[in-house]
Amino acid sequence: MHVRMKRACAMFAEGRMTVSEVAYAVGFTNPKYFSRCFKDKFGVTPTEYCEQLNKANKGMLEECDNDGELK
Repeated sequence: MHVRMKRACAMFAEGRMTVSEVAYAVGFTNPKYFSRCFKDKFGVTPTEYCEQLNKANKGMLEECDNDGELK
């Protein structure tokens, strides 16, 4: 299951799939069970994990100037 959870994290980082889509893509047949396993493994729900990723990405974008260089 560890490999599937790592793969799920990578998919969330791409930002193109919903929690349900990721759950099915990594081999779970029940998105609620996937969410419970994810929280047991990482201490946050998949949704919370995605929110943290979005905040981190937003912070990085704010630190860059118009040329994409870090300020």
